[in-house]
Amino acid sequence: MRVLMVTGMYPSPGRSTNGAVVARQRKSLEAIGIEIDLLHCRPNAQRELFKALVSLRRAVASGQYDLVHVHYGFTVTLLALCQRLPLVVTYHGTDINGYPLTTWRDAPRAIAYSAAALLTRELARWADAVIVMTREMKQCLPAAVQAKTWIEPMGVDTTCFYQIPREKARAALNWGSEPVVLFSDTNLESLKRRDLAEAAVRHARQHYPAIRLFLMRQVDPEKVPLVLSAADCLLVTSDREGSPNIVRESLACNLPVVSVPVGDVPELLAYDPSSGRIVPRNPVLLGEALVDIISRRRPGNLTRLIENYSLQETARRIAEIYDLVLREHTTPRFPRSTI
Repeated sequence: MRVLMVTGMYPSPGRSTNGAVVARQRKSLEAIGIEIDLLHCRPNAQRELFKALVSLRRAVASGQYDLVHVHYGFTVTLLALCQRLPLVVTYHGTDINGYPLTTWRDAPRAIAYSAAALLTRELARWADAVIVMTREMKQCLPAAVQAKTWIEPMGVDTTCFYQIPREKARAALNWGSEPVVLFSDTNLESLKRRDLAEAAVRHARQHYPAIRLFLMRQVDPEKVPLVLSAADCLLVTSDREGSPNIVRESLACNLPVVSVPVGDVPELLAYDPSSGRIVPRNPVLLGEALVDIISRRRPGNLTRLIENYSLQETARRIAEIYDLVLREHTTPRFPRSTI
């Protein structure tokens, strides 16, 4: 089987963390024998959109591919519909959830993202299969689309994400002995609610004056397991999420999580009390949860909570979706008459 993967989110020079999970999924599919070629397009202008469309059409016309797999968003979904091969689309969160309006400053982005999400949900009708991260995401799709939708969060590379001895990890990072809380803020988006995270840590300083909030921004992907192993807790305060991979990666590194109820995080933490806490969006309650987690001994083995989300297991299930699509693909999509 040979697949053309089309995405706007993929690591590139100066943006090594952008789409790292997509790159890992590609690698895991190749590891089980599926050939994956990449069309990385960031069509943020009309000229670039046309170039991406030409590249896509030429690739499909070459006759080398069995299907097209799209990752993330309205634009790449629209592009992929303008070709004749079976189509699998994976949505990650804001691309079909939209962007919450939290401040007036965010109004233009919220309106643009939410409008694009509405259109994306409708375009998904013409895909042969849809993959989403959470049950909540599936439920926001039209009923006809839900019937061909799989819930399959991005996998965790358990050969990279595992617990490194804490003192060894801290020494490698030149950290001291102070408690460290991690906060993933890779895109500087206000929906991550850094303000709430900072307020929670300020409250926790009443018990741990030296506690530090470490912003995970542009951390080399190869160093992420080191950071997760060295820290004391991951803090998630987002207004909206799909299925944040950083949570599963933290559990793989035996790092507990304090989170507001968002995305599928409550489901991930439900099976083991030592995995962390789900707390209302209140800085005092979040701060108290941080204190509680930091004061406890590091959990024994949280990796077992994400065994079903390993890259290997995820790749196997996606390959099954590919097989099913290739067997059942019979209905032309609406643009085909124009090709």
